[in-house]
Amino acid sequence: MEAIIIAKQEYDQILVKLDEIREGLHKQVNPSPIQERYLTNAEVCDLLKVSRRTLQRYRDEGRIAFSQVGATIRYKAADVERFLHDNYNPSFLKTDGRL
Repeated sequence: MEAIIIAKQEYDQILVKLDEIREGLHKQVNPSPIQERYLTNAEVCDLLKVSRRTLQRYRDEGRIAFSQVGATIRYKAADVERFLHDNYNPSFLKTDGRL
């Protein structure tokens, strides 16, 4: 194994750069709520292929999270994706096409 010797100033510069990279990655993984995409009723109905009444029932039953300000309802894109993931049913057919 080789040892590499660098000056303290260069080492400190590397640490600063690594912190900047870490913060940038953290912002990408955990965007602020304002940067997150919010969907309308129409957009979610279209994505889920359900009626507005069915979507209202999902809200009433607590099956999908939403935000409401006055009469305006919005859904976080991540919550809609989670709803789809939670209701995912994998194929039960084996690879040879038989049950």
